Amino acid sequence: MESKCSLVSRWLLMSVLSLTVGIAVLGGSVLATAQEVVWEEHTIPIENLRINDLALVDAETAWAVGIVDANPGARPPQVVPTVLHTIDGGKTWIEHETGVERGVLNAICFVETEMAVAVGQDHGTRAPLVLWTADGGRNWSRATLPSGQGQGYLRNVIFASNGTGWGVGHDYDESESLLWRSNDLCVWTAQSHPIQEGARLSAIAFPAAMVGYAVGYIRGESAKPFMLKTADGGATWTEVAPPLTEGTPIDIFFLDEQTGWVVGASGDDGLVLKTTDGGTSWGVTLVHDSPLYFKRVFFLDSLRGFALGGIEIGDKYYSAVWETQDGGATWNEWYKTEQSITCLNVHGNTLWMVVTGTSGGLTKILKTEICAVD
Repeated sequence: MESKCSLVSRWLLMSVLSLTVGIAVLGGSVLATAQEVVWEEHTIPIENLRINDLALVDAETAWAVGIVDANPGARPPQVVPTVLHTIDGGKTWIEHETGVERGVLNAICFVETEMAVAVGQDHGTRAPLVLWTADGGRNWSRATLPSGQGQGYLRNVIFASNGTGWGVGHDYDESESLLWRSNDLCVWTAQSHPIQEGARLSAIAFPAAMVGYAVGYIRGESAKPFMLKTADGGATWTEVAPPLTEGTPIDIFFLDEQTGWVVGASGDDGLVLKTTDGGTSWGVTLVHDSPLYFKRVFFLDSLRGFALGGIEIGDKYYSAVWETQDGGATWNEWYKTEQSITCLNVHGNTLWMVVTGTSGGLTKILKTEICAVD
């Protein structure tokens, strides 16, 4: 008998797309899915907006960061970092001033309901950019960066359960990786680790206050993956031997201290690494298809997960979401579009996805109910 959770919920929607035969049309683009999905759709009426990250506070409250291109096609790019906020499930969005004239925000993390940090780069100085708020986003301030910090990017930011923040990235020419720490949102210090020169840190996860993992790769003729682990709250980091010599890890997700996944690419294959023993050993899954890569991953439980990435078929490029129901051993294409899916996240049983239209089309928030495997 089909479980109650697996039934498609009925939404009271502004707009609904029912994918009953595997395809539907959204804003002129074809969307493909392997199963029936009902979407709640909301449009953000800001032209030339690109959302890079989405943080879900509760079922109705979300924060998004990215850029607005003030002069499309200009060189150098005239992009303005932007922060957006919704309190009605994505129906309407409030745009907040950042005080930064040119730059990009790549990631946002909420520490508490009123406290958050967003990271990226200031294009004016080419220095890493860290903005923080302690009043629910009404005001954003620049954080104090590590002493002597030059040009570079921050790609990812998280806060551990003990309130310690971590940001990762690399310097401007990708010759040195960045691993930053903060205890108070507004002041950040650089942390040393075993692999710094020629390395790029992509993502970081802290499944417990004292246990954290970071992943990245060393640039070269072929990218060489590396992993780091701390068991003392970030005081020291040690290298964890990856199970392959080539590849680009991009994102990391841990359910608990023992079980986690890393995704990225290896050659033309999508790359999935899994550990069930706290990083001591890793299994490797290569998803063979047309050239593809994974850039985001999350799991609802030990079996069901979703990965966001891209795939090239013929002379066309698609954004796509893949689903696994066996803990990452096998992956099936769940959703595909010629538009750009820039990020996705989940709160409870509701998946949020950000889709940006081609040729300057407006950005849309798509939501659907999902649930764990029985």
